[in-house]
Amino acid sequence: MNNTLLTELGFASTDKVVLFHCDDIGMNHGSIQAYQELKEFGLARSGSVMVNCPWFLSAANLAKANSDADLGVHLMLTSEWQEYRWRPISNQGADSGLVDQDGFLHRSEYDCWLNAKPEAVEQEVIAQIEAALQVGMPISHLDSHMFAMLSAKTLPIFQRIAQRYYLPVMAMHLDYFKRTPQFIKHTQMQRTNTPLVPTWPEVTTTAAQMQQQGFKLFDHWCGLPYNDAGDRLGQIKHVLAELPAGVTFFMLHPSLDTPELRAICPGADWQIRVADYQAMLSPELKSYIQQQGIQLISFQEIRALMAN
Repeated sequence: MNNTLLTELGFASTDKVVLFHCDDIGMNHGSIQAYQELKEFGLARSGSVMVNCPWFLSAANLAKANSDADLGVHLMLTSEWQEYRWRPISNQGADSGLVDQDGFLHRSEYDCWLNAKPEAVEQEVIAQIEAALQVGMPISHLDSHMFAMLSAKTLPIFQRIAQRYYLPVMAMHLDYFKRTPQFIKHTQMQRTNTPLVPTWPEVTTTAAQMQQQGFKLFDHWCGLPYNDAGDRLGQIKHVLAELPAGVTFFMLHPSLDTPELRAICPGADWQIRVADYQAMLSPELKSYIQQQGIQLISFQEIRALMAN
């Protein structure tokens, strides 16, 4: 089944369409200002907010104050940093399977998929969405931290939640899984062949159901190497040059360089986030995108299709 999102958006079947997405907004304060500047520059207009993090209200207020903000909820089931951790905002009990021995969300998505009870996952992601709605944040879409909602156990939950709130999601078309088998790590343990959730349908089964139900799914996903902050502009241009036709979700983690960011994200990670921010403000990149004939969208265009 071919994906029709490209033509539904009004593009030709040979067009390359990119949605640059700013992840982790509200994890640190510098991520909020970075998104504001990138949105105004015009290349990266979409992003998602981390409800469980300390700067959530500031990010939500940005969304409320800017009619052109295209901010969704970055659904959180994991908490990966060494000392900067966050907890569920719903059921925090150990019997939920949502938390580790210290009471925080699991560091690894694999540990989450192994241990979290499906009903606890659903309760938590609903709580995060409701928390955003409660403060008046306009939600443009849903996606998930560390792809936590794209496993065999969690993708059906993602499907139900998106239908409940009638929101577009960051999820992939079945054709993407068929040609990118390495992306389907979500049904296996890391570095083993042991099924994580053998009683749940395969990711591809749920993706096919979502297509049949009219979900607006992406043709391609791409990001940048997470171990090299050097020449981020060149890296982005290289990825864009290799893109096939279709609608691509391009993941970024931009932030201003601040002491808070450096403390949260040690090593190369903070440098990569700052490099993402700087590259996406580049006039050279904007010119390159225009020269290549690449079309840019946000989730607002996808959500508009759902209103028709």
